[in-house]
Amino acid sequence: MDYLSLLKRTDYYEITGNKMTSYCTTLGGGSINYWDGKRVSFDSYAPLCDLTAFVQVLDKKHGINLVHEMYHFWRPDKVINKFHSHNRSYIEEEKTIYNDTFVSRMAFHSEGPTDLVVRITGAVNEGSKLEFKNNMLIIEQIYKTDRIAARVCKIEESRIFKVLGFNAGTRCKLEKRKYTLEFPVALKAGVEQVHTEKQIFTLAVSAAESRKEAIARFKAAQNNPQRLFALRKREWKDYFERNVPKFDCDNQIISKMYYFISYMIKSNIYRYGKDYFKNDFEGTGKYRLLAQWFWDSAFGAMNEKWLNGMPLPKSSMSNTLQSQREDGLLPFALCLSQYNYGHQEIIQPFILPMAVWDYYLKSGDREFIRTSLPVLVKFDEWMMKNRDANREELVNLKIPGESGWDNSKRYILHKHLVQAESPMLKKKAYVQSPDFNTYVYIGRKLMARMARELGQNDLAIQCEKKAGRTKAGIKDMWNDKTGLFMDRFEKGHAEIRVKTPGGVIPMLSGIPDRHKTSKIVKNLTNPKLFWTKYPVTTLDLREPDYNDTDEYQSYWNGRVWPNINWLIVEGLCRAGQYATARELIKLSFRMCNATGEPWCMENYHPQTGYPYFTHNIFNYIWGGLFNDMLLRRVAGIQGNAPKNEVTINPLFNGDLDRLAVEGIRIGTHSIGVRLQKDGTHIRLVFSHKGKKPITLITSLDRRKVWNATVTMKITCFDSPHWLEM
Repeated sequence: MDYLSLLKRTDYYEITGNKMTSYCTTLGGGSINYWDGKRVSFDSYAPLCDLTAFVQVLDKKHGINLVHEMYHFWRPDKVINKFHSHNRSYIEEEKTIYNDTFVSRMAFHSEGPTDLVVRITGAVNEGSKLEFKNNMLIIEQIYKTDRIAARVCKIEESRIFKVLGFNAGTRCKLEKRKYTLEFPVALKAGVEQVHTEKQIFTLAVSAAESRKEAIARFKAAQNNPQRLFALRKREWKDYFERNVPKFDCDNQIISKMYYFISYMIKSNIYRYGKDYFKNDFEGTGKYRLLAQWFWDSAFGAMNEKWLNGMPLPKSSMSNTLQSQREDGLLPFALCLSQYNYGHQEIIQPFILPMAVWDYYLKSGDREFIRTSLPVLVKFDEWMMKNRDANREELVNLKIPGESGWDNSKRYILHKHLVQAESPMLKKKAYVQSPDFNTYVYIGRKLMARMARELGQNDLAIQCEKKAGRTKAGIKDMWNDKTGLFMDRFEKGHAEIRVKTPGGVIPMLSGIPDRHKTSKIVKNLTNPKLFWTKYPVTTLDLREPDYNDTDEYQSYWNGRVWPNINWLIVEGLCRAGQYATARELIKLSFRMCNATGEPWCMENYHPQTGYPYFTHNIFNYIWGGLFNDMLLRRVAGIQGNAPKNEVTINPLFNGDLDRLAVEGIRIGTHSIGVRLQKDGTHIRLVFSHKGKKPITLITSLDRRKVWNATVTMKITCFDSPHWLEM
């Protein structure tokens, strides 16, 4: 398969390296950012603020830039642009990033004589140094943490070396903190010539933490720019061939979504090899929120597990686990050499035990749960010591951001939907939430299961006992009149009467009985409450402060979040509500592709399905959860590597009737699954390769398969949820 051509699109511009990113809708590199792992995500020098290599093409006489795009296309290995310029002149650009070096090859030609000037103008922040020699502009750039970031996050300063320049005789003007690089281009070709002559120039921008390395990278790019294009293309082709299970279905949009999400994972990988970032990890999103965030990374692990031959997700989770503070605290967000917000001792939802267990079921890596379990137990003990004043085995939240639902009305209780207005901050009125404590409950149940796997029965009993008390607390948050679990204040347990899908998520715990589940599903699917055209909206539509406008106030008060949809889908499946789960998956996929192309976003519009511009991030880690829904739920593949088992329980919907996936690894097994809708049944063709048999579980039966292919007709059935395996 030609993966690079499959992913070709015209609404996308980004290129990422390891630590370097570029986003540019016009000529040159535009915003070229380099993250050394230190600067905070909300720093004023975050991506899309650092205009390093924005290229202008001016007419020599008047100094006016008239370049405008004719068209462009993007592929994982490069961006190709076509531009009109002055007096029927044209520019064809190819650009990419490899080895943290941006390179752009610009071919100029014209239908008549034209004199142009190519120019880059930029500025550096205070304290930085500029030097021009041997046709290279060398920038020693000091990134000082801004006032807000310094107060909130206490992130250390960074020192980055950047080198930029053209392979042309360039004039440089340095003035305080500003620089200008320019050179002339005289185009003399005409339409009467047999072949149009093109003048080709190369722009290169390199970056590193050392001057020597930055210069070496720059020179390598200028000496052989085509090599960088070839190496990047080879890298991406190898990745799709070696690491991504092969997928195909009768809906091309969904096939493209699958491979784009696979692209997104790799494009977000950082490699540092030191300090807190000893292991490779998938960043939350290289265009904002650059640190490794706690619950975001755990959600990412759910999707990363499907890749073959990659260190992810084990390496990503290991960074978090290995960074535990001596007292047990795990990082809210992790930077290279220190906690981000660590001095505030704040937490995020305890999704990590689910991610660890999910990986264990896929890999059978017993040693990983052996090393993970004591870390998870110690963090659980930290939460109880610091967040359970009533000794109820429930976690209370001190600021809205700890919930993950930063400015949700459920925590703000004010028409100004900003965290500062929350009674949690103004009155220290801390909150117990049903969804947050559902994660705590599930975490304890899974820690008990891990302990039993390792023969630690006393620890298992201890975790089960704590989980039992947490379960009782969650059940006490049920409001039968509203048909949802509700937030409450820690002191006095006064209920917070704001309806959100947070009250739906306890279905994932298995706690709600049939009566409660029926009421929850009725509320969830109510088009006057949460079930918009692209559900699930994050606030009751009837709330006066419901907001789906493209502004910050809508952030957790109307927008749709892939991670919340994933949690709800998994809760529906655990409750046996497969029809509703099937519909929510279908609408989630449509939302991901609503613009006509797949977008992995932090959040989406509940009515249009389009990505928000304000306070949103593309290439976002939990946007990849659509692939987990596709493989785990639509294809129905659930491994249990420790028991050498696999369950196939597909949730097909009206948007596809056929799919095939090959090269799924479950422990030491490699399986293939082909599914075709056949009336009220689904025709399954299952193939296996491995050194021992695997037990295949379907609605039909349980059977051992060993290096063979079997065919059968199956239906959806009430199979055990992976949290119960």
